[in-house]
Amino acid sequence: MGLFSTIVGILLSLYTTTIKRLLAYSAITHVGYIIVSISLLNLNTLDVFLIYVITYVLSSINLFAILSVFRKNNSFYKIKNIVELCVLSRSNPYLAFIVALAFLSSSGIPPLAGFFGKFFVFESLSSHDAFFIAGLFILLSVVSVVYYIRLLRFIFFDNVDIDKSIYSIEMSFVTSIVLSSITALNFLFLFYQNVLLM
Repeated sequence: MGLFSTIVGILLSLYTTTIKRLLAYSAITHVGYIIVSISLLNLNTLDVFLIYVITYVLSSINLFAILSVFRKNNSFYKIKNIVELCVLSRSNPYLAFIVALAFLSSSGIPPLAGFFGKFFVFESLSSHDAFFIAGLFILLSVVSVVYYIRLLRFIFFDNVDIDKSIYSIEMSFVTSIVLSSITALNFLFLFYQNVLLM
């Protein structure tokens, strides 16, 4: 079930064009990893489950917080389609940077938190001699990395002429603190993951 969920989530995300569907299919993919982490029926895999959930939550909070910033903005512009992510780098480079890190973490790029979540899932599968399933998950992870890099192209490298004054986004102090803190945790997960494994 976990493998099936991951395959469905990744394949559907390859063809989606809207942000909402992207987040929905991403959630399906991550649920697949979570199912696998608890399906091994081992006390050691509870740590893997906990780490994966935490890393997924860190990335999701950043993405949803940034989308809510646009939703609450007084301008008429709301990000709905993936190609409209180019507005981020032009309206607020700081937000674009945080979104890029959240996407990279979700895809499992080291040394971000998402890498460790996926790494421990692969390690658990290998320790239970499920090498074929582990190989399939690694292959699917590579496919998802390619897709997330495609999203970064939309954010930073698409040449779209827009009026910056129209799409100028200002964040509240609380939102800035939340986003900065979670982004720092995403980076520092390398150092405090051992606390969760105790």
